[in-house]
Amino acid sequence: MKYTLFEIDSESLFLDKPETFASHLSSILNDNKIDKKSIAKIECWLSILNDEDYAICYNTFYAALPECFKNQYPAATLIAQAPLTSNNKTLIKVSLCNNKDNTIEHKVFQKHPYTVIRNQNESLILSGGIRYQAIDDTLRSVQGAYDFAEQLLDHEEMHFGQICHQWNYMPKIESPLTDPHTNWTNSQTITEIRNLYFDPSLFRHGYPMQNDIGLNSGGFITDFIAASKDGFPTAQIKGNAEDNNQLIYIPLLDEIHIKSCPSAEQSNTSITEQTDMAVQALQKLLKENNLLANPILEIKIFISKKSDFNTVHSILAETLEPESILVLQAQTANTKALIAIEAILKMKA
Repeated sequence: MKYTLFEIDSESLFLDKPETFASHLSSILNDNKIDKKSIAKIECWLSILNDEDYAICYNTFYAALPECFKNQYPAATLIAQAPLTSNNKTLIKVSLCNNKDNTIEHKVFQKHPYTVIRNQNESLILSGGIRYQAIDDTLRSVQGAYDFAEQLLDHEEMHFGQICHQWNYMPKIESPLTDPHTNWTNSQTITEIRNLYFDPSLFRHGYPMQNDIGLNSGGFITDFIAASKDGFPTAQIKGNAEDNNQLIYIPLLDEIHIKSCPSAEQSNTSITEQTDMAVQALQKLLKENNLLANPILEIKIFISKKSDFNTVHSILAETLEPESILVLQAQTANTKALIAIEAILKMKA
């Protein structure tokens, strides 16, 4: 997979002008000579501070997809996180299927766009953002999204045990407040609902990488990659889903995905110390798996304080030298953690 980042003006999203946003997006793709049919996924980050504005931007974004791509539009996710690398604009990430041996299918299930990549008898699903918002009911929102994810997997003759990487986005994920009906925090609600759907018998290859990240608005969103060959999971997973540091290899993408963040014991430290520890943990994983020489396609960084941007960006750019860096302002479930890191590496030929 090839990843490309663009900045785009946010005005058309907030003003409910899907045709304008679609025109801007098409122009960017055409100017960069990107074949729309090769786009597997589009992710969009922008600063949205309340649910009313998110609803406008959400409707505009998804209405723009058929305007831009006609009836073959890719998996897509709109995330209410401030992209600190984009000068107060909207950040667009385009994931391109650039392996000529793979075929790409843009599909729709119950009005939800997603992408399937195939190579002979191996297949991979990019779900895009699955959002189910029950007003003032976190439990129903999470359960509704997981129920839809299960239906989508079943539609492709797959199951939760074939998920290899999953992102769960939740407003106020760090909040200590509990639901009066369940006595669960928002973070606990994700864990409890996930446990209902994740039957241990499905995960003999290991639990998938889980990234539970905060949002400014918009309700709960889950987004996943699932991979199978002949009906069996194909990703190679090292480390537990609950570990602060985990690594997975996805053969169909020929990629390594890694997450790294400070542990609870390491969280009472400065941003410089936490960043150094996260980098050291990531490098330790690379060394243990003989991956130090592999090119890093992308580093995605979540930081809770905007003021930490320069420090974090400088350390990551100098130590890991990735092809691209995304810095997003978002809180993790660990309220004391100031940073979390995701990395994508290309396997060497």
